[in-house]
Amino acid sequence: MTPKIKYQNLKQDYFEFNAFLAKNLRLLFASVYKNLRTYIYVYIVPIIFMLGVYMYQSFGGANKLLPPLIMGLLLIPGFGIAILLNTLISEWKASIFLKRIHVIGTSKSQFLLAIWIVGYVIGLSAILFGAIIMVTINAIYSPSGTNDFLEAFSFLSYGTFGQAFLAWAGFFLGASIVVLSSIGVATLIAGSLKSISLTQSLVILFLFFAVIFSDLFLSPSTMAGSKVTVVMSYFVPQKYGAWTTFYATSDGNINYFLSKPVSALITVSFNNIYGPIFGGLGYCTGLFVASLFLLNWNNRG
Repeated sequence: MTPKIKYQNLKQDYFEFNAFLAKNLRLLFASVYKNLRTYIYVYIVPIIFMLGVYMYQSFGGANKLLPPLIMGLLLIPGFGIAILLNTLISEWKASIFLKRIHVIGTSKSQFLLAIWIVGYVIGLSAILFGAIIMVTINAIYSPSGTNDFLEAFSFLSYGTFGQAFLAWAGFFLGASIVVLSSIGVATLIAGSLKSISLTQSLVILFLFFAVIFSDLFLSPSTMAGSKVTVVMSYFVPQKYGAWTTFYATSDGNINYFLSKPVSALITVSFNNIYGPIFGGLGYCTGLFVASLFLLNWNNRG
């Protein structure tokens, strides 16, 4: 085969891949946003839970949380996409939906990439919507008389343009790690297992564990009080997104998000921002690859 023919074949494969990907994206976006559970699992329940965590950590809004911790709370709606995608993929496998997609020529990589893109867009939109809701609620009800979330946004924008850019870019990267790792857990479990009830139970159990050990429900200062909890938390991929956000939004100063002096802590999870960034991206890559190899088109394998 001549180089020219090889190039033409690669070019044809590239355009065919993109054509099927675009078709899958249109189909999946339409299917997901027509489903009522999308709004319940991704927007309503996670935002209510985020509000509850904020009230718990701030003692009903009476205590002011540090700005990096406020930005960390905004990541919580990114967890909800796992429940939605797990439910949808499990139900699609039980029906002929995925089998029909496979029959028309869609590969596993095309479908998986499409579902990750759809989940990523929806997950980030949930975080944005949650931020708007929290700013609005805090403007209406604030015992301290200030809006903690607007102050956190101002804190990120303080300093030079470069510092503000890195802070917001770091928050975006942290949010992306949380959303992508949640998608990865859902596609891995729902794609590889046959039982709908089993997949739903496993995802809910994992999210319960992840929320507690991600340093978002319990503050990083509390979690750092025990080496056991810190070691266990390394198994939670969303933790890496949380710590990326903490470091990025504090300009790398650990005292901005740890309320106790560092010397009083038993252990600190990460000494700089590079650990959570590379660890989080590694988790996301591993979850995508594992999902790709273990995905079954239906519950018969």
